[in-house]
Amino acid sequence: MIGADETLLCGLCHTKELGAEPIVALSCRHVFHASCITKRLSKQWRPDKRMTYAFMQCPSCSLQISLDYQIPQLSDLIERRKAEKIVFYD
Repeated sequence: MIGADETLLCGLCHTKELGAEPIVALSCRHVFHASCITKRLSKQWRPDKRMTYAFMQCPSCSLQISLDYQIPQLSDLIERRKAEKIVFYD
């Protein structure tokens, strides 16, 4: 999906075209707005629901969200969520 058409809507917000904001290409090659991925990773789970880590999965293919390159704030957030998941399941 890298090289996606800038006129396509983001697969997370479904309201803005990919070319409207900075984008991020995940390791699985799906492209989303960087702010949408950050919001997804920041949201986590609702306290009244079962705790899962589905928010860490790509919404298109369900692979764990990861990057092949560094984006300072986003890369740090991904690493924190991965560490939390390891602590939670150990």
